[in-house]
Order: sequence, then structure tokens, then C-alpha cells
Amino acid sequence: PAAFQSMMNDIFRDLLGVSVVIYIDDILIFSDDLESHIPVVQDVLQRLIDNNLYCNFKKCSFHVNRVDYLGLIASDKGVEVDQEKVTKAMEWSPPRNVKNVQEFLGFVNFYRRFIPNFANVARPLYDLLKKDTKWNWTEKTQTSFEALKGYLTSAPLLIQPDTTEQFFVECDASDFATGTILSQKNSEGKLCPVAYLSKSLSPAERNYDIFDKELLAIIRAFKEWRHLLEGSEKPIQVLTDHKNLEYFAKAKELNRRQIQGEEEYEVEEIVNSRKRPRKPFEYYVKWKGYDQGSNTWEPLEHLEHAKKAIEKYHKKNPHAPRP
Repeated sequence: PAAFQSMMNDIFRDLLGVSVVIYIDDILIFSDDLESHIPVVQDVLQRLIDNNLYCNFKKCSFHVNRVDYLGLIASDKGVEVDQEKVTKAMEWSPPRNVKNVQEFLGFVNFYRRFIPNFANVARPLYDLLKKDTKWNWTEKTQTSFEALKGYLTSAPLLIQPDTTEQFFVECDASDFATGTILSQKNSEGKLCPVAYLSKSLSPAERNYDIFDKELLAIIRAFKEWRHLLEGSEKPIQVLTDHKNLEYFAKAKELNRRQIQGEEEYEVEEIVNSRKRPRKPFEYYVKWKGYDQGSNTWEPLEHLEHAKKAIEKYHKKNPHAPRP
């Protein structure tokens, strides 16, 4: 498979990511309109012929607005799960041993991008896979099992990201995992998910203060979606907990771990807004190009609380590469 994938990449090198996506022998051709689409299809077919590669036309679909690709349904509206495949999950019997758990988690893990807070929801099942753990199917593991099946059958449509529009990054953290949602507004002004991100905390990370866990969630989000956020034309709106950010705004010094996070993503401005009904707090961040001389925030002049932002800010190492 690796050699074949390499060959396909060489054949379609100039089209990859532009109008073609290839996974081994599955080729997806995409275009903005039919007029520009037809020449690309002809080009792809000709390249296959030139390299003695031929399509099975019974498995091909041409000039469609919706296609099944690698277990997902892709359309001009976005990406969603193939309900014909995930409905089988509802018939999945409760696991009887570790191998059954591995099979189930392997299946749902493929769709984790559609499941909010996946790491936290699936944690009881992953705990069963730990070394020297005695098999014990409890009410907690059953709840996790049923919840994952439910999420699969009700998985939302993930809209196509648009870097010309504003991104919303909602972050949260628990004792065991961080969860993040990347969203944008649709034509009706309603927030719709672009992607979900959920990762477990390591034993060391579980000892972090709650503020550090929240900060870690933000850093993870910016790392995961850097290819989208870095190219955003508008300030990114980050939603997180009010209490923890109060500490961030009042802290006079940052510890080493927090400094490492700030080296990667620079907060440009803090804005009082709303996420939750009580004492709302929210801040904007915008990816800034590397600025060797920048070591402070530039708060908005009309916001008093922003003037109280971090007084001592770690100066970026001019020799440190961007993440």
C-alpha cells in the first residue's frame, strides 16, 4: 500500500489538495463548478491511462454533489457520517471481553471528529484496556458504551471551513480530558460545528491547576487547527470559563509551562463578551506573525479590565521556530 500510495502521489503531485484527494486507489475529484470540473476529470483519467491504470466504472460516480468517500459523506454543505454504516453500531452488543472493547473503540474512534468530548465520554472503556486491569463491566462502562452509540447515530454535519469568515473556538477541560469545538456561523447566523477535538490528559497533566488545563485546551486547539486559524482573515473568538481567565488576566508572572504555551500563540486583545449567563467573559485572539520585539499584550484602550492584563509577559525567543 505504501509503495502504491507513493506512486499515486507522484502521478498527481500537482493536483493534490488543489482538485484531487487520493487514498491508495480511492480518488476524489472536487471543483467549484461543473465547467471547471470536467477538464480536471479528463486530466485525471488521461493520467491513469498513461500509467496503465484503469478504473472500475461500476464503482465510479461522476458529476455529483454528494459522494461516499472513505466511510464519510462529502457534499457542498460539509462532511457527515454514513448513516448506513453507523446504524450498525446500534446493533452492537455490550462487549464481553477486552477484545470486544478494542473492536468497538476502533470503530467509533474513526468518527471521533463528530463526537463532542469524545475522550471524556469514552474514558471508562479505555480504562478497561489498561494493563493489569481486571475485567469488570459496570454501569459506568455501559453508560459510556450507549452514549457513544447515541452520538454516532445523531452525529452532526460538519460544515466546510471558510477562512474569510470568523472562527469560534470553544474550549473546556475536566479532570481527565480537554474538549474543543471549532465553529463558524452559517448563512442564518447560527453557529455550526466545523470540527470537534477531544484529548485525554496524561497523569502529569491531571495534576495541573484548572487554569492550566483550560490553557492546555486552547493550545491543543490552535495546534490541531493551525492550518485553518493561521489563515483566518478575522480575529478568532475563543470561548472559555470566566473564573479561570480572571486569574490569567491578574497573574503577575507566568510559570514555565504557561510560558511555553504563550510562546506558541500570542493573544492580541481581550474583549469582555459572553458565553454563559452569569458573569460572562470571553476573549479574542488573532494569530500574529512572529514579532521579535513583542513581549506585551496590546489591550483595547476602552476596556479597563484589559489594562490589567499580564504586566510581565515572557519575551519570545528570537531563535525559537514557530510551531
